[in-house]
Amino acid sequence: MNSKGSNAQAFPTADQVESIFDALAQGRALHHGYWAGGYREDAGATPWSDAADHLTDLFIDKAALRPGAHLFDLGCGNGQPVVRAARAKGVRVTGITVNAQHLAAATRLANETGLAGSLRFDLVDGALLPYPDGFFHAAWAMQSVVQIEDQAAAIREVHRVLEPGGRFVLGDIITRARLPEEYAAVWTGTTGHTLNSLTALVSEAGFEILEVTDLTAQTRCMVSWYVDELLRKLDELAGVEPAAAGTYQQRYLGDIAAKHGPGPAQLIAAVAEYRKHPDYASNEESMGFMLLQARKKQS
Repeated sequence: MNSKGSNAQAFPTADQVESIFDALAQGRALHHGYWAGGYREDAGATPWSDAADHLTDLFIDKAALRPGAHLFDLGCGNGQPVVRAARAKGVRVTGITVNAQHLAAATRLANETGLAGSLRFDLVDGALLPYPDGFFHAAWAMQSVVQIEDQAAAIREVHRVLEPGGRFVLGDIITRARLPEEYAAVWTGTTGHTLNSLTALVSEAGFEILEVTDLTAQTRCMVSWYVDELLRKLDELAGVEPAAAGTYQQRYLGDIAAKHGPGPAQLIAAVAEYRKHPDYASNEESMGFMLLQARKKQS
């Protein structure tokens, strides 16, 4: 990050980060990974792709899905999480997005997995849902709410289209302390919510809050995992072959660029450089992740 006169490579803009995550994921889920035993303890043994599936499984569990239920996904991304839910629980899904590329990717995935009859994806504004009252049995929002312009309206709409007693599961990035504006905007697309403010938003929409958990210690985004993989190897080389560290980093980033494109390599390089900044440790602790389980009250 360019700060205090640093010559470090600049972070991409928030808009660029979305396409970078798409390229880096290569069809896998776009959201955070979840390491039940703690990220610092388990990240070296469990790859991010598996950990991302583990977070999806946690959403599936908290949504209390039953076979034949109709799940609403507020911000479906590339469709990977709901494909996993449909396979695991036999549910039907309607997912929405405002990103035409994500809509195409999710629709293509539904066709490729033979689930087109169970999965539907619409290009829809989350604050103006076209579905009837009480239309869905359950709903979730997986790292989407903080990127919606009118967040309160979107959550009220989820409440409206959910049946009485239906579960709503929300998982999203939170800030645990004030972050530098550039750093917060890159990772959240907004100035961010705290655990309490996002919980209040759900409660004010009429939901009964069942459970709120700070999962910061158990979660990381895919870019952080890739950076940590790089830094773990550099630490090993520094102890035995210091001269090889620079060569390894160039090769690692070159491999990322060749496989995923220059954008992901740029972002990983920028984050790795920022790890050397004196503000990094406090900023990492300031970024968090929460999981909330709520229920629409019975009429």
